Amino acid sequence: MAYIAQNLGEEQIRVPRVYRSFVIQSESYLVMQYVDGESLDAIPWMSRPPDQRKDIIKQATDAVLALRTLEAKAPGPVERSGFPTGGFFSDYGANTVFANISEMEQWLDRKLRIYNRHDQALLRGTSWSLSGCFKTLVMCHMDIALRNLKLDRHGRLWFLDWEWAGFYPPEFEIAYLHCIIGEGADLEFFKDLLRGLGSLDRNDVVDKLHQVYYVNNSCFAASHIVGVDC
Repeated sequence: MAYIAQNLGEEQIRVPRVYRSFVIQSESYLVMQYVDGESLDAIPWMSRPPDQRKDIIKQATDAVLALRTLEAKAPGPVERSGFPTGGFFSDYGANTVFANISEMEQWLDRKLRIYNRHDQALLRGTSWSLSGCFKTLVMCHMDIALRNLKLDRHGRLWFLDWEWAGFYPPEFEIAYLHCIIGEGADLEFFKDLLRGLGSLDRNDVVDKLHQVYYVNNSCFAASHIVGVDC
């Protein structure tokens, strides 16, 4: 969060200031700015007035586009000492640091091979590789959901929980929203946000990333750690 605050202004995206971070018995803690307001999941999305929903989506869309102005040459968290975690890298983490996009694509392809072997009919006649699909790396939040967004007393949107954030292809943010679009009460919010980003329709890359996500939420989630590909 500190990196975002240092590189983007509050008119682009709002994140709480971090005052202190520390670790106690392997558990990480943050002391950060209190945002006086309510989590967006406090009220069902479709129960909010249409004008308010439109304004929230505008703020969220502008924030995602602002994040895309921050670029890097290597995939992963801002702190290069950490592994990519969550979403397309499983709750266990990628268990490696990627030096470039190609290394990340090879890692993802291992997951696609698992999906291909166990869902042959779904992929018959199609390529299971993501090699060469990604060209740029931009800052992505990677866990945008109502529970991680807060609306302050002045109607300004704040982004919380940056645990999975890092530099990834812009397709990652879009694909992750598509992956979780059917997972609960955020459905209409996800649709509205994807529509605002011009990405409501899925494409081949999104479909393949969805397959990676599927594997990472199956019994093969730790395949890259234990060395099992099928």
